[in-house]
Amino acid sequence: MRKRAQLPREKLPPWMSRIDRRGRVAFVPARFFRVSTGKSVSVLRIALWVCIASYGWVGAAGPSVARGQAFSAPQPPEVSARSGVLWDLSHRTALWEKSSEQSNPLASTSKLMTAIVVMRKTGLLGDVVVNRQDLIFLGGSYAPTVRLVPGDRIPVRELVKALVIASSNEAANVLARYCSGSVARFVQEMNASAQEMGCKGTHFADPHGLSPDTRGTASDLVRIFERFLRFPLLAHWAAQTSDVLRDSEGRPLQLLFSTNRLSGIYPGLGPAKTGWTSAAGHSYVAVWGQGERKAILVLLGSRDPWQDAWHLLDYLQSYYRAWSSQ
Repeated sequence: MRKRAQLPREKLPPWMSRIDRRGRVAFVPARFFRVSTGKSVSVLRIALWVCIASYGWVGAAGPSVARGQAFSAPQPPEVSARSGVLWDLSHRTALWEKSSEQSNPLASTSKLMTAIVVMRKTGLLGDVVVNRQDLIFLGGSYAPTVRLVPGDRIPVRELVKALVIASSNEAANVLARYCSGSVARFVQEMNASAQEMGCKGTHFADPHGLSPDTRGTASDLVRIFERFLRFPLLAHWAAQTSDVLRDSEGRPLQLLFSTNRLSGIYPGLGPAKTGWTSAAGHSYVAVWGQGERKAILVLLGSRDPWQDAWHLLDYLQSYYRAWSSQ
């Protein structure tokens, strides 16, 4: 049997503090499942604890309600997105979903997986020289979000920063070539990582998301984003509104600006990643947190992601307030 790849032992960020390293809620104390030699453990007792944990009666406040209690959830808003999900992290529950298993083009939200694979392979160490083959020309013109110049020597760390903050397509190509020798081989590793995470509805055709063949589901994107958030530095960059790209000598090359218009505006909104292509429409994934309540929002194929996200995050807080009042 092939040995499962071990994840880097990164410290979990605050908004995932109640999730263990396999993405599971740590409701049941380990001592209830230990069996010592010569001592028997009641199967009924174990089953009772598993049942309690599955219904969320032990742990932080969240959407689960004990049987016998009435709970009137608020009406979710209408959104323009073709697909999406609002996922409560503490209780592993969808508080809203719309065609969450439907495959859609991912656009630049696919860069979350690009960053994960680069982190695993490099630990952000090393410098890369930009080649002309890394540049992307659309319609015969070169119009990047981050202008890389062939011959520039840039640290891997800086390129990943440009990938996450400014959604640089060129940085995705440079990193793919550096990590795997070719973009095609790197994409194979992205797909292998997706399979390892259990993302059955996701397929990558490139490291940047420009291809309409790079597709996935909203539920798969939750899994990918949770893995992304396990790397504190990636999560930090995904929450930044701006930064500076520097070369290997530390000289500033240009400013990096986030494409997330809700960053610093919507209270409680944390790390996020945006995307857009004509085929995909707008894609958006973000984490929201307030105290022990934390959730991931995913939108795919949206016409107005900012309005969709705002309304759904308002709905999320209304849901929690309604639950707390029971």
